[in-house]
Amino acid sequence: MSIIFIHGAGHTGELWSDLQPHVPGAVAPTLPGHPEGEARSSVEEYARWLIDRHLGNGERAILAGNSMGGAIALMAALLAPERVAGLVLIGSGAKLRVHPDIFVQLERDFTAAARTLAQLQLAPDAPEARVARIVAAMERSGPAATIADFRACDAFDLRERLGEIAVPTLIVSGSEDRMTPPKYAQFLHAQISGARLESLEGAGHVPQLEQPERVARAILSFTDGHGKGA
Repeated sequence: MSIIFIHGAGHTGELWSDLQPHVPGAVAPTLPGHPEGEARSSVEEYARWLIDRHLGNGERAILAGNSMGGAIALMAALLAPERVAGLVLIGSGAKLRVHPDIFVQLERDFTAAARTLAQLQLAPDAPEARVARIVAAMERSGPAATIADFRACDAFDLRERLGEIAVPTLIVSGSEDRMTPPKYAQFLHAQISGARLESLEGAGHVPQLEQPERVARAILSFTDGHGKGA
């Protein structure tokens, strides 16, 4: 059974590269418009792209999404439940409100805003090389796609539909996540029947970069116990 990693707003599939060697066979596509193609304007549009492009071969897949990627995974599970075997929601939530100042900063000075966002997405003690990788991904995606992604996140709200999620679900939350604090994960855990919550001490919003081996262990334990038999 395949595992598809879905990246977050303004990111690219490359930001899963530390995790992929620990999860055999997993793929990490880059969403359209990052930079090739045209970015979508809503989480639902990204989910439909994912279903059409990566879930059309008849095989069910486990969708593992970070931040906006988790929102896309949730939406795909609602739109095409017969194609989704399980969900892994990493640093994500049922609603992803974006502070208006972020849009102001992205439009005023994209490079400076990308660096600020990269720092916020990591634990406070993150090394500069890790910050630089996120900045590079955002600069590759570019201002238009990044702003479109954050607007899609701001409009996203599935709080009233979580009870419809009927596939095995793993929720991964970093204790130092400043973008989607642990309360977001706790809400998902409370609302999705049978969901498992894995808390990572010291990790921020993108634990696949910060603690890839721990994230891999959580995913493999989940797939061994649930996903492969889903």
